[in-house]
Amino acid sequence: MIALLMYALAAGAAFLLAFLCLVGFDAKNQLAVRWFGLFLVSVGFALIGSYVWNGGYAAANPYLIVISELPRFAMAPALYLSIWQFTRPLPMKRTQVWPHFIPALLFFLFSLPHLVSGSAPPVTPLLPDGLFRGLGQVLRYSLKLQFIVYWVLSFRLLHRHQRHVLLFAAHTEPIRLTWLYGLLGTIAGMGILWIVQSIHPDEQLTRWLSYPYLIGVFGISYCLVNQEEIFAFSATEKESVDRLLTQADDAQEPARPARLQEAEIAALTKRLDQLLIADRVFTDPDLDLPRLATQMSLSINDLSYLINEGYGVNFFGLVNGLRVDEAKRLLLSPRHRHLSILGVAYEVGFSSKTTFYTAFKKYTGQTPSAFVKANPPEKGIRTGTVER
Repeated sequence: MIALLMYALAAGAAFLLAFLCLVGFDAKNQLAVRWFGLFLVSVGFALIGSYVWNGGYAAANPYLIVISELPRFAMAPALYLSIWQFTRPLPMKRTQVWPHFIPALLFFLFSLPHLVSGSAPPVTPLLPDGLFRGLGQVLRYSLKLQFIVYWVLSFRLLHRHQRHVLLFAAHTEPIRLTWLYGLLGTIAGMGILWIVQSIHPDEQLTRWLSYPYLIGVFGISYCLVNQEEIFAFSATEKESVDRLLTQADDAQEPARPARLQEAEIAALTKRLDQLLIADRVFTDPDLDLPRLATQMSLSINDLSYLINEGYGVNFFGLVNGLRVDEAKRLLLSPRHRHLSILGVAYEVGFSSKTTFYTAFKKYTGQTPSAFVKANPPEKGIRTGTVER
């Protein structure tokens, strides 16, 4: 009885969270959150299915099994589309979306006799009984395979996003979507339990699994509320950033077409040096690729090309390299001894201690405190140049 209550609570929690996602409880990443809401609806129906089976309601209401099983084929695609939308500034084209739900449509057609007759097996199968049952087994195991494949694809999207953010952001900590690793880990744990439960149906195991399912739903809720707006750009800027990310993913392209001539690159790098070093725009903590492109009167794609070709680094490397260079100067400057290490980080444009320490160690091989100990102030550090 307690296990049934746990399944009911988990299903109710999943539906409540799904409702909040679908109605847009948070203005951040709305399309991605709504896709995740559809995923949670599927999770809720799956938990209802467990409640129906374990509560002994399946025999009297066989159509409930069909209704609870049907959304499961939309579960994995909805998860993938949510992660895809979290990691891209523009929606996926509709012609690319609907093929992901073909298995759900096929299962609906397969289950139509159940829904029409209200019995199981159907009164008049559309296929011979042996073939009908064999197809049912194929669908049963294909559901598990679908979940595994889409989870792996979702993880790959998230891993690729870690490289993408370096192309357009200097402060990446809030938009790296590290909280999604926790969410995918929670979903993976629930998926493993579900697969084990399907392969080894045991009454005692099923009863105990109701608890981690409930904990898993609450874990998903916790992960979901810890998010920041990923692509806080205008519509035009989102289109440009999306093209930039698409180009970065196009591994089949033998060579990127030259967007700028050598003479243009030389002239523009001088302008950019003036903007970055003389005007010190790198100390702006909100600086990103679209904002710098506006100041340079260039398109986002042209500026990205200029940075790659003119400096041999991406946007993240260029800006944070300058910030670390300036931080080295300030750390050894007698005039700035009143600043703590964190104060120096904020002074040069970093927005968090973690990002500063990570970047500083990457470019110097030392922590800031170790750097200060190894370099007495009287030695000084020459800064203010951009290596090319």
